[in-house]
Amino acid sequence: MAAWTTPWKVQLASLAEKDLKDRIKRGLISSDDVAVLKAWVCTIEEKGPDFVATTAAGHWNDHPLFGDRTGQRSSSFSDAGRIIYKVDTSKNVIEVLRVTEEHNYSSNGDKKK
Repeated sequence: MAAWTTPWKVQLASLAEKDLKDRIKRGLISSDDVAVLKAWVCTIEEKGPDFVATTAAGHWNDHPLFGDRTGQRSSSFSDAGRIIYKVDTSKNVIEVLRVTEEHNYSSNGDKKK
């Protein structure tokens, strides 16, 4: 019998949620982008962050980040669009810190100005 595993859950940090809604409202993130973001959530919740980071997952181009983003990861949802997140393995939670249409890993976008 296969071992039971706790499913993964994706959560949007409150500032990330507010920023994402604003980017959608301003047309910076399209309805097609939103569909891809939903597919990423389904994939990572079903198969976990280790799968998304493999070449089998291919198009997400997932990789670890460095500097002020050490301990965080990035996945692509378009040519330039990025999902920046961190993994809490103790709770099986993926916390999305930022979704941006730009290929920009700056943590400045995570903080309220």
